Amino acid sequence: DEALLLQLLLLKRKDELRALNATSRPHKAGGLLDAFDARLPFELTAGQKNVAREISDDLSASHPMHRLLQGEVGSGKTVIALRAALNVIDSGGQVALLAPTEVLAAQHQRTFNKLLGDLAQGGMLGSSETSTSVVLLTGSQNAATRREALAQIKSGAAGLVVGTHALLGDAVEF
Repeated sequence: DEALLLQLLLLKRKDELRALNATSRPHKAGGLLDAFDARLPFELTAGQKNVAREISDDLSASHPMHRLLQGEVGSGKTVIALRAALNVIDSGGQVALLAPTEVLAAQHQRTFNKLLGDLAQGGMLGSSETSTSVVLLTGSQNAATRREALAQIKSGAAGLVVGTHALLGDAVEF
């Protein structure tokens, strides 16, 4: 009885979530995601390709995506999350990645910048038209760094914002 009740509640919740509206974020050919994929120094595994396709389908829908991506350390979760972020940025959105600690937030920002290379040089002289900017926002940043990050977020110059709970503050305007 309990298992049946749980399944029925989950189905009801799934229907309720599908009734919510969200901006559809379909893949844009020739955008940042395609440029990133072309520069990857390795080929995605079959599992990564399947998950990436499912996430792309979810992002193209007119209701919010609710998905948990899990895997072993080194299985490519970060690359898949970055690909999803680039898909959203290509379609005119901004992406926030909330990390539980400042150390992890800074690590993600460094990893994203390394993976993107010059595609993370948005707004810089000589940067590609398809580039974006990866900005870090944490609670321990000094006032000047924080002000600059908040300005980039508000203006939309920062396509990808990585941070801690500081992302949830009243001063943050996407």
